Amino acid sequence: PDGSLNIDYSNLDETIDRLKEMGMEPMMLIGWEMPPSLANQECAADDSSYPPGTECPPEDYSEWEELIYQIVKHYNIDRGDDITYWEVWNEPNSDEYGGDTELGIQNIQNYLMLYEATVNGALAADPSIKIGGPNIASSCGNGPIFGESCFWVQDGEESVGKEWTESLLEFSSENNIQLDFLAFHKYSFVHPKHYLTLVNDMKSLAQSYGLNPELIMGEWALWQTLDEKSAAYAASSMQYQLKSDLDMSCFISINGLNHEDEPINYFPHSFNLAVIDGKVVHTPYFVFRMFNMLGENKLHTSINDGLDISEDDSIGVISAMDEGSIQIFAWRYDDLDQLEKSLSFTVENLNSKFQNANNFHVNAYLID
Repeated sequence: PDGSLNIDYSNLDETIDRLKEMGMEPMMLIGWEMPPSLANQECAADDSSYPPGTECPPEDYSEWEELIYQIVKHYNIDRGDDITYWEVWNEPNSDEYGGDTELGIQNIQNYLMLYEATVNGALAADPSIKIGGPNIASSCGNGPIFGESCFWVQDGEESVGKEWTESLLEFSSENNIQLDFLAFHKYSFVHPKHYLTLVNDMKSLAQSYGLNPELIMGEWALWQTLDEKSAAYAASSMQYQLKSDLDMSCFISINGLNHEDEPINYFPHSFNLAVIDGKVVHTPYFVFRMFNMLGENKLHTSINDGLDISEDDSIGVISAMDEGSIQIFAWRYDDLDQLEKSLSFTVENLNSKFQNANNFHVNAYLID
């Protein structure tokens, strides 16, 4: 009421502490919602969200800049958390988080002004951080299906993904505004191989503006019924993403989003690895658990002609080794569910790696 800035850090402090205790490194999202007390009044008066103003730009960008300065200072200077990654907003190009296309943050120009103020405030507090965005939704269209770029659209249409990404790249390049990473979201490709196309397109677009930011897939999953197909999608996506120039990949999500009051056994989308603090575990979780079992020393793996993914992109394999064992991670992803397929594995040169190579034990884990 008196115009002073008061910030209650208690809940977020507790969350950061818990993550640190588990050995995890937080990635901070700046601005899921605009504090209503800072929101642009004209936008808030026309905003249907509750409370009004949460998808609006600030009334005074200097106040927003000061808020960001205080938050980054609190965690990286006062507490010494040394959090590296700070991303600016979530899916600003969507109605849910961007609001009105004219008055809200979904207006690209409003987002760009918000981005600049956020960068200025954050870097004033800690110049060592990495900051970026825009975490756009629907970053890739249907182009890859037809062998085209992610940004391909029919005549007369516009690529939302390209428009938003290009606007931020151009704005950052022309105004020398720091953009350490380019973040984007993409769910439910027809085939996970198209993640390669998306990453290549994003990299090429950034380079066309003389920029070379890190590339972060901020959200991905199959957004479909939780079954073995969602697990296969996760497994194949991980291998294709490892082949790309991605610097970071974030599956959505670790914990479920449904409310405590909803039936524990109902959650229709492959949106999570577990529901409500792990009381239910879904099939993609086991993919990540298997992947984590791979040893640090990767081995040469070939399906045919030296490739670790089949020519029809239906089967992939990764192999690794640690001090006492070899691990083979394989997946199948296609729409020919009615066809049975079998895999035969040949492991060569065991004698050069292990003593008593003729005496071995096999553990097999299957998601089917």
